[in-house]
Amino acid sequence: KKVYEALGDDPQKGVELIKKVMAAGVGGAGPIIADAGLESIDGMDSTEKWMAYFFPEKHRPVYLYLDWRLTITNYWWFWLGTWDIAKREGIHPIYQGFYGLTRSGPSTIEAQDLLVDLDKGVIKWGAKGIRLKEAYILGRRSEQRSYASKRGLIFEAFLPKGYGAVIGERIRGSLFEQLYLRHQADTRFFEPLLLNGPSYQLWKVKGEVYMGG
Repeated sequence: KKVYEALGDDPQKGVELIKKVMAAGVGGAGPIIADAGLESIDGMDSTEKWMAYFFPEKHRPVYLYLDWRLTITNYWWFWLGTWDIAKREGIHPIYQGFYGLTRSGPSTIEAQDLLVDLDKGVIKWGAKGIRLKEAYILGRRSEQRSYASKRGLIFEAFLPKGYGAVIGERIRGSLFEQLYLRHQADTRFFEPLLLNGPSYQLWKVKGEVYMGG
């Protein structure tokens, strides 16, 4: 709310600034804040004070809980999370989860009604055929493959837990994909507490702290 007020009660500018500052982190946020044109409010009259506001030394503990229900409601939460206030629209991602995955051969992964051919870059799912452009397999024998199809989808699997998904470009690189599908976190900011995928995961979020000057 303070950020909105300091920008003339403009939620659009406020959300954009918050995203830029959080993405830049302590190391890069200073110039962004200095150039934002923030008005003085509640004694917040310098870049240093705004830095301490965005990256406080003392704060309540923050946890991130991810569970299987997010995989079947992604159409809506991703849409809301990518909402553009000016355009009044968000992004609906492509995400189809699969469970019970096992490596059935050197280049094949199977589950009920599912066959992934890593050599051909093709998935057979019931009567459907899905062409891939990339595949990421994580496990004892991790591998990454690219295919000729530029309009295909992406298959990711975390074989130690037997689950994966077919995803589109728009959800790739998201925090959900990195944590839930890949179990790959930047340990500066995320500490795993409970990793019981695909049922649920619990992460402790460690924010940056501005120490001044």
